[in-house]
Amino acid sequence: PVTKTTDAAGRVTFDKLHPGVYIVKEQVQVGWKPVSANPQTVVLRNCETTSVLFENEEISGELTIHGKKIYQVWTGPAGGLGLAGWKITATLVGTNYSTSTVTNALGEYWFSADQLKGAGIAFPGATVEVCEEERYNWIPVTPTCVKVKFPYPVPPNYTGAVVNFTNVQDPPLPGA
Repeated sequence: PVTKTTDAAGRVTFDKLHPGVYIVKEQVQVGWKPVSANPQTVVLRNCETTSVLFENEEISGELTIHGKKIYQVWTGPAGGLGLAGWKITATLVGTNYSTSTVTNALGEYWFSADQLKGAGIAFPGATVEVCEEERYNWIPVTPTCVKVKFPYPVPPNYTGAVVNFTNVQDPPLPGA
């Protein structure tokens, strides 16, 4: 077997080969997965030039942001209940690129990779500020805005950033 390494442009040339059937195989690098056939069979005839294309896709984790909006009770069990219907906004720091979502019935929210990409804020190394809306008679227990920095490069096992927000009600509910 003849083994060669690609150049900076990702190309390699095998020259002075005799006519025949050749199996061309790419050694897939860590962090990448093939999206084209590997190996590939090439039939080489007299004085013929042929090309073989190997395509790969970088394996990376999900650039997502998710969390929960929590109602911390003044007394009672530790933890809290999820708050539905609260607006959460993600903004690329230093720009006006943003996207918003609303918490579900359990107080959970999710910015998918597609939603963040569509807003232009999902890329490795990006710093995104995630903010909860503020409401009258609700006191934030946690910061109302949190900055998230996506890793660069994005590890394959990265599952996104988690940002939770907690509030108490003022005045507390009767009986609390």
